[in-house]
Amino acid sequence: MRPCLLIILFTSLLITSLVTSARVLAGEQYTSRLYIDIEQDATENVALSVSELEKKLDTLQDDYTRASAEKFLAQHYAAEKDYPKAIAHLEDALKHPGMADNSRRDMLSDLARLYVLQKDYDNAASAINRYLDSKPPENADMYLLLAQINYKNKKYVESAAALDKVLFNKAAPLQKTPPVDLLQSALAIYYSIGNYERSTQVIQQLLEQSINDSNEKQAPLWQQWISLELKAGKNAEALTVMALAWEKGIPFRDQDILLLCDLYALNKIPARGARVLETAIKTGRVASNSKITDQLFRLWLQAGERDKAQQALEKAAQTSDDQELLLHLAQLYMEKEQWQPMQDMVLKACQGTLPDKLVARANLFLGISQFKLGDTELARRSFINATLIGGENEKAGQWLAYIKAAPATEGEKIGIAGPCSSASTKSIWATALPDKKQPKQK
Repeated sequence: MRPCLLIILFTSLLITSLVTSARVLAGEQYTSRLYIDIEQDATENVALSVSELEKKLDTLQDDYTRASAEKFLAQHYAAEKDYPKAIAHLEDALKHPGMADNSRRDMLSDLARLYVLQKDYDNAASAINRYLDSKPPENADMYLLLAQINYKNKKYVESAAALDKVLFNKAAPLQKTPPVDLLQSALAIYYSIGNYERSTQVIQQLLEQSINDSNEKQAPLWQQWISLELKAGKNAEALTVMALAWEKGIPFRDQDILLLCDLYALNKIPARGARVLETAIKTGRVASNSKITDQLFRLWLQAGERDKAQQALEKAAQTSDDQELLLHLAQLYMEKEQWQPMQDMVLKACQGTLPDKLVARANLFLGISQFKLGDTELARRSFINATLIGGENEKAGQWLAYIKAAPATEGEKIGIAGPCSSASTKSIWATALPDKKQPKQK
């Protein structure tokens, strides 16, 4: 038999003995779907056959025989990690008609992976699209590879479209239980293009697969889900997710608990937020401090529960020097006509220098308490003080008219005369309290 026919026969026999192998990702050693590694070096006869086969290629007239020979050479060079030669032979093999559709698809699949190993992502994508153009049975691996290639090419929308085929195919997803690493990659891709809806769907699949994990292990997924809903501007959905996580006992950090309460307030359910925060304080899930108590107060106040709001503020006032918080409590005392506690709270707030924005309010409250406790003279001076800095001019003027006070003199307009002042409105007088009528100069 002639050498050329022997080489062709050898090639055909070898090719028919090959088996499919696992998919290849960039950076891994190439493993062909057609080439079998028999765990031994090529024999001298095989090497000779490869060399002679290359020389005889141009003499092969039959398209099927030529394509088979090119394919064999491609698998040989791929196993030798000579990827450029392997690619060249596969491209040549694909130019010849006569190959079965399945064989052509296998070669295109191999070709795409070889291009990935060469970091030639444009040609890799082209090979996969040629594969898909042949209308093959839907293959999750190929769509996943296309998604990875498009991501490498920064074609994020196209990458997400390929992932949709794998995870959210309309008829049926190509992978009903996708591996965790695939879902995590999908999450990164969907997030990168701002597709928060798909991102949340992937998070839900990850949670379904981690159903037997501890609450501590699941916590990061819940936090990601909540963050995605917030980023998408879906406050109601974020509240639903967060409330479910709270009921399941997912660990919450202090800021998570405060966020949950804020979401209740944003969604006009402040009483529920207040109860959550109150429970968290009682059970030790959040440490009580002035900031926490202040939020509890505001939640109860929004809910119209003024008694509970006052209780929260009274507790906070015992240890807090937050001047705004103390003035809030003074206002609650005023609403209940508890004039002495109101004045005591204002004076406590005024023990330090006030920020400018609180000076007018503090003087107004002080004037009201002084008037209600029977000291119209001091009340007049406090109301005048409230008119010297913006914020309460109108209300202070109404009180001055109500108590029929004499207009402020030029000397009284010079500066604050009393204990409630700021750095920029430093008091020029320290006005005595109701039991001491005469002010004295500092």
